Amino acid sequence: MEAVQIGGVKTLIPIVRALAHPKWKDPKFDIALDICARELFNVAGLLERLIDAIQAKQIQTAPDLKAISEFGIMIAFAVPNALNHHNDLLRRFSLALLDSCARDPETLAALRVSERLHQLTAGAESVAEQMQEVAIAGFAAMNKRVAGLRRGPGGRHSNDYANFRDISIVPTMDELLSAEMPFLPTAPRPGVRGFLADDPETELLDRHFRLLREDFIASVREAQAKETGFSVIFEVKVTGVELHAFRKKEVCEADDEDEIKIIHGPGPIGLKLTILGYRSPQQEIDLVETLCRRRQLQNGSLIVLRNKEDALPLAIGRVVRALREPNELNENTAREIGITFDNAALTRLINEQRTLELIGMPGSFFAYEPVLNCLQKLRTLPFREELLGEVEESPAPEYFGRENVLRTVEQQMQDRDIKLDVAQQAAFEHACSHRMALIVGPPGTGKSFIGAELASSLLRATDEKLLVLCYTNHGEKVLIYFRFTRCID
Repeated sequence: MEAVQIGGVKTLIPIVRALAHPKWKDPKFDIALDICARELFNVAGLLERLIDAIQAKQIQTAPDLKAISEFGIMIAFAVPNALNHHNDLLRRFSLALLDSCARDPETLAALRVSERLHQLTAGAESVAEQMQEVAIAGFAAMNKRVAGLRRGPGGRHSNDYANFRDISIVPTMDELLSAEMPFLPTAPRPGVRGFLADDPETELLDRHFRLLREDFIASVREAQAKETGFSVIFEVKVTGVELHAFRKKEVCEADDEDEIKIIHGPGPIGLKLTILGYRSPQQEIDLVETLCRRRQLQNGSLIVLRNKEDALPLAIGRVVRALREPNELNENTAREIGITFDNAALTRLINEQRTLELIGMPGSFFAYEPVLNCLQKLRTLPFREELLGEVEESPAPEYFGRENVLRTVEQQMQDRDIKLDVAQQAAFEHACSHRMALIVGPPGTGKSFIGAELASSLLRATDEKLLVLCYTNHGEKVLIYFRFTRCID
């Protein structure tokens, strides 16, 4: 490198021509060539002297110009961030080479190499401009999203309403594709008034509805935006329209005991979709078994239909007739699934002839829907005083025989020689003396045990009926305990 620094351009030309020799094109020499290019580039003022020599026509032969052009490309790839930090210098270098090569027809090969170098430098500038544009657009989108968080509900998309009871629980495509963040209310804070501050009962229902719905929709929106997290994707065709029936259980009070009746009725109108692609009978069975085991494409699950050719989403729907059970499959079984859509989407899709893609969306919508439906239907709030903080302490329960419950609990503990610690005893006393009680604690501290004993005592000490609700299998633990103590059948 000292020789180049001392000898200048005249010393550099033979070195560059040697580096550009075809015998060094083998990939095994790439590392060595990159090292040579970096060392030469680090010679102070080397490219500036080359530019001056080219413009002064001291370098004119086609082999020399071609070698120098290839040397410029080697620098662009070998020197870290060359196209970012030294792009102006490399662009001046490429322009000088283009001007010199364009004057002589014999330098056509050198011209093509210098054009490639110029494209690299111009491309780097274009990429930088594009990145700047993307950054500006990103900040604008972020500001828009933040502004959406700050303003109240309504107007973001076709399913954004101020009244939460008007919101469709099933999301719309317009909602999933919206660039604005959804309105998510926060809990009341001192000095901050919510948009429903004058109606705290509706404000609480609105907040729980929107936050619970977003808990599910967020994963669907993210999957749709990034095309990740899709449970299953099938090619399908619309093969018909069908009316889906529904079944529900209804408890009818009889003289001696309650009777459960199954009521049938007409359900929503949906499309019949046939899954394309031949599968053997065993593959059909394996497919349905897998979907059943993973609870994918089951009744109540959400799906998205999109055009296969351009992957544009067409509509979002809900499964109302899942794939047949494995034991119903045979060699002639059609792979059919029933999907219901809103009226507008249903009208568009009835005569659809193209091959579509059916995408199973993540999450368990069927677990959220009943709770969200209930929140929309509530007009009065049970336990309003406690939930809205209107009383400092929950009043005593009103059922007949409540004074006997705690005595029954203590008797049950004595009969089984169970000793309660201080916290467990306090939990029992609190639950028996308040109509609303919250018992919390880490695993293994006896929460399920206390719940089961309380339920058992209530059934023994009063004539009340008991309803047990639980999101997890702890409810099953309580029922098992009931059977063990022979409180219920």
